[in-house]
Amino acid sequence: MTGPFDSIEVIKVEVPTDVEVITATVAGPPGPAGPAGAASTVPGPAGKDGAPGADAYAVWLSQGNTGDRAAFLASLRGEQGATGPASTVAGPTGAAGPANTLTVGTVSTGAAGSSAAVTITGTSPSQTINLTIPRGATGSTGSAGPANTLTIGTVTTGTAGSSAAAAITGTAPNQVLSLTIPAGAAGSAGSNGSAGPANTLTVGTVTTAAAGSSASASITGTSPNQVLNLTIPQGAAGSQGNTGATGTGVLVLGLNDAIPSGTPANTVVFRKTS
Repeated sequence: MTGPFDSIEVIKVEVPTDVEVITATVAGPPGPAGPAGAASTVPGPAGKDGAPGADAYAVWLSQGNTGDRAAFLASLRGEQGATGPASTVAGPTGAAGPANTLTVGTVSTGAAGSSAAVTITGTSPSQTINLTIPRGATGSTGSAGPANTLTIGTVTTGTAGSSAAAAITGTAPNQVLSLTIPAGAAGSAGSNGSAGPANTLTVGTVTTAAAGSSASASITGTSPNQVLNLTIPQGAAGSQGNTGATGTGVLVLGLNDAIPSGTPANTVVFRKTS
């Protein structure tokens, strides 16, 4: 048959046996799509396993690429995408982690002008912090301080064999040095020296001091010629003596003088003659 038919498909049709049937289906042009049917609720039978696919790494190599499987996997990673918008929904609060214990390890002094450094070693919750702190620059020379005045305070003699000691009290510039100096051990007796020259002692001044004062003596000069000077207080006044017997008085008068009244009778009168 010829005509406007694309294909002919023979199908079986049930007809009476006494009728000669020629079955044919003539396909016309596709009609419009019908409405979608309801989804089937009965799964179809499982299909047969397909043939194994080609190894992706082998396909990659066949495309002219070179490298191991790690390079192949790296080539599959695309570029990082743009950062997405921040979420407006807060995530759930996580459980509290263990408290971290941070101990100080080494503290080193760096050179002046160098940078400080901090390192933390170990893993949480037990870690160690190590510090390097630069030394400060040398400061300028300060002005000279006042001179210190050190005076001697007490000087105490300690027992022989004890330790010497010294103490400084007060604050600069006025301080006091106190000493404890142990007595030296007794030395052995020395031999007798030779006889020295005889000393000549002469009397120098002898001074009479007021009654009741203290006597004193001084020796001047150097041996063997020295001078003894004495100060001797006078003795105290003695008590008054007894009244003596009446003596004979003597009266000397001028040529024209009269004998005074009250003159004792036993008075010898001398009168000048010219």
